[in-house]
Amino acid sequence: MTDERRFADELIAAEQMTPSYRERYERELRATFEGKLTRALRFIYALFAVFGLLNAVFFGGITLVSTGLPYWGRACFALGALFCLSLAAVFSWIAWKGTLKLRTLPTHISSAGWGFVIIIITIFMVFTGFFRDVSHLLRGILMMVDALVFLIMATYSMISNCIDQAELRMREKLLGIELCLAQMAEEIAKKQHP
Repeated sequence: MTDERRFADELIAAEQMTPSYRERYERELRATFEGKLTRALRFIYALFAVFGLLNAVFFGGITLVSTGLPYWGRACFALGALFCLSLAAVFSWIAWKGTLKLRTLPTHISSAGWGFVIIIITIFMVFTGFFRDVSHLLRGILMMVDALVFLIMATYSMISNCIDQAELRMREKLLGIELCLAQMAEEIAKKQHP
């Protein structure tokens, strides 16, 4: 039997972790996927929550007060208020708990942002076609061009999050391999020095 084959067989046999290595693996995974926030970061997330709440109040106020807006414009402001309110809730929860769950929260935040931008752009596209006056049509086209900036930012956020999640999955696999190799080295050392 070649050395490579023996090594592969020992690696497969060592794949089943002992309870102590399993505990260490779980502890290191928690440390990797749950980032503890410093006081400064908790304060920054609290500021984000306050900013989101202020924006929700602003958009909600525009929705209620502005009677001259068409119903689809008011619907966009109402959606903006709900989106800002949900982000304020998430950011305040992060600031309160003091941990950032890297596996789930960034995905939820970027998906919510992406969804909001797509819904708003769709509303803009549908109702821009109803404009008959050239000045209103130009204003609608300008809204679409402005919305593209937000679409690009949301796309960047989604792509960045996908890359970060792939890196976290790779870290998880490498951690498992590292602990299996450490366990195997320990077992080999025990066999060589009984």
